[in-house]
Amino acid sequence: MADKTFWIADALGAHAVVAGEDERDQWVRGRGWADAAEPSGFDQVHIVNGDMHGCVPFAALAEGWADLGWSPGPPPEPVNILKDPALVDQAAPPIKAAPPAKPSNGVS
Repeated sequence: MADKTFWIADALGAHAVVAGEDERDQWVRGRGWADAAEPSGFDQVHIVNGDMHGCVPFAALAEGWADLGWSPGPPPEPVNILKDPALVDQAAPPIKAAPPAKPSNGVS
């Protein structure tokens, strides 16, 4: 049996669809989203196509985005900037000591 889907919206009004009460509760109770009605017209909606995410006006799905494989979906997971290696400064590579200078014997 497939999970029931729910529409949710963030504080800016961007809509997303999530599957199941557990996922809805995670976004609504834990991440500050709210239950919402199905979007329409120019309401922004999160869309997915495989591993790709986007956000477009809801009407754009009927105007071609759905034909390209995009569908309403959940919002992307929040980024934890303390754990994302692309966003955290990486440790500098160790500095290699220069070889010792050769003693000068006064000959050029």
